[in-house]
Amino acid sequence: MQAFFFRILGVGLCFLYLSTAKVQAAPKSCTEGDQLLGKAQYSQAVKAYSACLNQAPEHTNAYFNRAGAYTGLKQYPQAIADYDQVLKRLPLDNEAYYNRGSLHRLLKNKAQSIEDFRIATELSPDNKKYHQALIAAHLYAQETQKALDHLNQQIDKEAKAEWYLQRGVLYKNMGNFPKALNDFGAVLKKDAAHAEAWFQRGLTYFKSKQYAQAIYDLSQAIKNNPKMALAYYNRGLAYQNQNKCALAQQDFRRACQLGDKVACQNKCKP
Repeated sequence: MQAFFFRILGVGLCFLYLSTAKVQAAPKSCTEGDQLLGKAQYSQAVKAYSACLNQAPEHTNAYFNRAGAYTGLKQYPQAIADYDQVLKRLPLDNEAYYNRGSLHRLLKNKAQSIEDFRIATELSPDNKKYHQALIAAHLYAQETQKALDHLNQQIDKEAKAEWYLQRGVLYKNMGNFPKALNDFGAVLKKDAAHAEAWFQRGLTYFKSKQYAQAIYDLSQAIKNNPKMALAYYNRGLAYQNQNKCALAQQDFRRACQLGDKVACQNKCKP
């Protein structure tokens, strides 16, 4: 589930998101709504914002935060309708696009969520969360190539480890192990202590049946994050494939201790 933005404004800032076409003083109920939303009292917040909008129908921030209250109540269509009102008044509001896209994603409206996330990334091109949401929406819609294209664009703009890692995972899931290994290697060149990159490369080696390399990488993942249960579990599977049951069982026990319930049931089968 995506994280949502809310706007809890102090009394002195209550006019910030009003339409420039008509500035009007914010009713007391608007500030009350902010306070109730901050306390997660969503039903009361909806009532307060509705009262505010009855008196000040151009109070854009009240629509935005009422959408947040509706989201807290899981009344997603009503929340979307309020974000529609925000964007009618503020068509360049990147947070509203992101939040509305997240709601469309929850409602499995694939095309609408992709479009909202796309606009959010265009309005705020440096916001990593927006780009990740767009990539995830493409993958959810089974548009793997579009997700890959977007990752390629991000890497061309800024060759950051996080983008290489995400593209490597995508290549791994596509079965393109050589490209996945290259991307994880690029991450580790930038940060040799990146536990997740060691883990993902270890999984890639495991999937390509290169068990010795998988064990080495998963051991590095554990070295850099000793509480990574999945690294122990998958290293145990690699040991099992090498008929090293004593080592495998040791890893399964450790993974179980760290909360991996599947590992608790696993027994080495040479």
